Amino acid sequence: MYKLKRALAGVVAVCIVAATAVPLSAEAIELKNVPGSDFEYELKAELTENNQIEVTFYSTYNPGILDISVAVQFDPEKCSFVKAAPTEDMIYGGAYGIGMPTYADGAEIVKYSWSAMWDSATDTTEYSGAIGWMFTFDISDTAIADKEKYTFSTSVYAYKSETEDINFIAPGGEPDMSNPDIDWDLQIGDLEYIKGDTDGDGYLAVSDASNALDLWNVCKSQGLDNHVSAINMNLKENGQISEDIPDTWQKRFGYLFRSGIAYSGEKDESDIGVACSEVVDMDSNGLIEQKDAEDILQLYADWGASLLEEMPTGMKAALVEITA
Repeated sequence: MYKLKRALAGVVAVCIVAATAVPLSAEAIELKNVPGSDFEYELKAELTENNQIEVTFYSTYNPGILDISVAVQFDPEKCSFVKAAPTEDMIYGGAYGIGMPTYADGAEIVKYSWSAMWDSATDTTEYSGAIGWMFTFDISDTAIADKEKYTFSTSVYAYKSETEDINFIAPGGEPDMSNPDIDWDLQIGDLEYIKGDTDGDGYLAVSDASNALDLWNVCKSQGLDNHVSAINMNLKENGQISEDIPDTWQKRFGYLFRSGIAYSGEKDESDIGVACSEVVDMDSNGLIEQKDAEDILQLYADWGASLLEEMPTGMKAALVEITA
């Protein structure tokens, strides 16, 4: 086992500055336009494998609500709205309610309104659990190469809570985006990784080749797509690998995640990062193959024999925050 000293020092510096979210504030986002409310939320954003940006609104403190409406403003010249959907926390967290997005083609604002429904289990309508929605946007084909910048602004413009005795609706029932809760500036940057260090522990070992061989063997034996992009999507979706393998993708290959998701506040403790099976793709041909494991073993031997001055690295596009 060999520590990747010279290579790792530079890579870690890049990751901390460019790929790890730098908080705009240590505190969650407050509702600027809803006086007296203690409701708070945060945002996270991720660049997906199919070149989309997913911006997620999620509550960090919900005192209890009956109705809420959220607006997200973006630049339609740089990205286009695709869809909005509840987060898994809402779907599986017992949130009884009905909601839907509202968007007009070519507009710069997408709105999402949600109303709680009576829950027979709690004998109440007001909901105080986690709420959140993921807003998906398409970006241009050249956005990654151009290191495009984006600004997403959010505002809660309608809010009703019996607990807080608040029933707020913005004038005209429309969001005032001249005074949003937050203007969030992002840019497509680079997440640098060391090729062959499959588990990201900063060491090169025989186990890294074993990891690569296991990933290739699972794809081959189960007839699964061995393209890097397909594997990364399977890792994020985290379904069962196959009928013959009871493990989920994250349970079997969770070590392939790296940092690279941007947060508007403190990093989410549940975040596992960006799927990065690229670390296994030694020849950068977009496929995970047996030869990749063999190349890692050769790299391990060369490094141990001091035949290399530095380790090969790769870059993966990721969203980073723009700070002053």
